[in-house]
Amino acid sequence: MRQLRWTSSSPLGKTDPETSPKHFKASLSLGYVGYSNGGGNVKFLMMLSWSTKDAKEVTERFTKWKPVGDMKFLFPIHTMIGANKVFAIIESDSVELVYKNTAPWTDLCVFEFYPIIDSRESMALLQR
Repeated sequence: MRQLRWTSSSPLGKTDPETSPKHFKASLSLGYVGYSNGGGNVKFLMMLSWSTKDAKEVTERFTKWKPVGDMKFLFPIHTMIGANKVFAIIESDSVELVYKNTAPWTDLCVFEFYPIIDSRESMALLQR
């Protein structure tokens, strides 16, 4: 059995708990606290990577995968050629929904989340 690995980033720094989805959810929640746009939805740069030996299984699984719930992909999943890594910009009002969409992949992939804000929202915050 593979060890679950969770990686997420928050305004308070990076955490890398070995086996705990609880830590994943808590770290992701910190992004919501620091970067809420007032409307409930928060945007993240989501990156996931995998080892070369798992590339075929990741590809096969991805062709059958369907996101659950109302998690929006604002920038669709793109592959970083030769890096065994993909990225997307997602938006969600629920940490649990992000967790439900990523949990099935943790046997193969490591996830990183970075809360993001677009420049218009950033400027509005600076002017307050």
